[in-house]
Amino acid sequence: MSSNIKIRLVCVYCHAAFTAKTTVTKFCSKKCNSAAYKSGVRAVKIEAAEGKMIAAKNSRIEGIKLKDFLTVRDVATLLNCSLRTTYRLIDEGKIPAVNFSQRKLTISRKHIDNMFATEAEISSSLPIEQNNTASPDIADCYSLTEIERIFNLSSKAVYDLIKKNNIPKLKRGWYTYVPKISIHKILRHDESNVTK
Repeated sequence: MSSNIKIRLVCVYCHAAFTAKTTVTKFCSKKCNSAAYKSGVRAVKIEAAEGKMIAAKNSRIEGIKLKDFLTVRDVATLLNCSLRTTYRLIDEGKIPAVNFSQRKLTISRKHIDNMFATEAEISSSLPIEQNNTASPDIADCYSLTEIERIFNLSSKAVYDLIKKNNIPKLKRGWYTYVPKISIHKILRHDESNVTK
């Protein structure tokens, strides 16, 4: 028994208006039906391939995390940047690397991990009595950049110095300050010998 229903619908695939004989019809023709099916199969295959690619990348990153010493390519993968950027960071001294031979640069993973030590991690390592003391005046403090410039230290060396010696820090906006007197005691510099 044929249906007498005639209803105007829009094709799900080509978005053209057509007259359907049932309320559940989705496509205007067999051609649109086949094309939509093939498009769905293609989308499933693409999604599966992308899932495999992401899984492979994640397994590579997990493998890198198990290494103690990294290649430049490993560091570029961890930092999600290009090889050229990684080499530039090494040349600028921002990433410490050891050159074992002409074509063998090696980077310690500990250096990479320490680069991302947060202020909270550093300040949580300070003793409670130092965290609770009154904050020094900014005039009596060095910024971390000033310490690097005045004492000719790398940024990692400055962070290590602060962490190792439990030096209290003062955070003001984007900048972190530490008391001059603490730095001078550790580096055994007389304040009069330091160029401003």
